Amino acid sequence: WVRDGWQDGPTDAKEGALRGGARARPLPSEQGSREADSPSIIHLMRALRPVSFRLKAGPEAKYVKFGFIAQELEAVLPNLVRTSEDDTKAVAKQDLVAILTLALQHLQKELLLQNRLIEEQVGQLDELEHKVFARMGMRSQR
Repeated sequence: WVRDGWQDGPTDAKEGALRGGARARPLPSEQGSREADSPSIIHLMRALRPVSFRLKAGPEAKYVKFGFIAQELEAVLPNLVRTSEDDTKAVAKQDLVAILTLALQHLQKELLLQNRLIEEQVGQLDELEHKVFARMGMRSQR
């Protein structure tokens, strides 16, 4: 199975979780993720379709629930779905939480990088503005 750079044979915990490997290694965010892998997890998250639903019976039937349709999730992340002997499918929620956490960590890292870049650019803009106004013999407006 190959999708967006993911290949058979897990080489780290993230790939193991996506392919059913059972390796006890830290997730890439803990050990320094390879940049080529990072966009792939976000691409996979975009393919997920959260749904809301109500159970047909039982004490929880009065509440709206949120989740994923196991068959749809299986098409994107097949190793996060378990099939019982009666062919009932269920989402491995603990594994899904780990994958979603990895995606959030990646997004947080990207956001921090973007904020640093913006701060640097604002500083550069302030310096240039100061130089322009100094040449014009005016004071900066900021």
